[in-house]
Amino acid sequence: MRFRESDVVANLLLNVETEEFGKAVAVCRPPAAEFGASAWEIRRADPEGGRKGFTVSLFLSCPVAEAESPEEALRRAVLPVALEYRLDVGALEIHGKPGEGGYADLPFDDREVGGYLVYGLLAAPGGGETRAATYVTRPDFTPRADSDLVSRVHLRLPVADPGRALDRCAPIVAATRASVVQVVSARAAGRSDELCEVALLSAVPAVEGEAEEDGLRRVATALAAGLGLDGRPVTVRGSSAELVLEPGEAEVESLSVRVEDDPLYVD
Repeated sequence: MRFRESDVVANLLLNVETEEFGKAVAVCRPPAAEFGASAWEIRRADPEGGRKGFTVSLFLSCPVAEAESPEEALRRAVLPVALEYRLDVGALEIHGKPGEGGYADLPFDDREVGGYLVYGLLAAPGGGETRAATYVTRPDFTPRADSDLVSRVHLRLPVADPGRALDRCAPIVAATRASVVQVVSARAAGRSDELCEVALLSAVPAVEGEAEEDGLRRVATALAAGLGLDGRPVTVRGSSAELVLEPGEAEVESLSVRVEDDPLYVD
């Protein structure tokens, strides 16, 4: 799924210092509702980075007005957030050319609001793919290793609101120990479907002395059990494993595991 090409998309970055996924979601519900977020990304902060707990990205779609320039649309997209948090929209910086990889960034110092920190505000033209490879952390907040096994699970849930989708998949997040959760409503693509696409990602340490194929199979099998898909065959090819699923047999679209990198990553 892609963000609608006729929109620009603002990205509000928040930080919640908790180790509880449910609390991070609850704290970010008010701004998500206020600004009408059509997509969320919630991730456990990298322990080797500068933040603790969870970082949350809220994506806010804004239609480009008739005769409006790309730069004007980017400025208008960040305006509601800038006004709410008393940010100087005049400080907005345009990097590159919108439509050719360009984007807008509004620099400011962290703002503490209602149990979370506001630390970033970006905007970019729409049309971008909502599923992209990303860096994945471990569920216990310990540093990653090159030998870690990185999993990606895709779900399709019959609800249009990202907040409701998060409620519905919370048990799955817990069962799979997901470190990154991406939820995108069909509304982000301008569709009327009662649908959210969800991606769950995590990184699991390899077991010392375990063969690579055995590790891939172990992680994929454990994930399948957490998803209620016990007994489904696992196919291992090179440094990746996939769960074989029949179309429409479950809300799970796909399950894949790879050594070191997000399974979507392409060299």
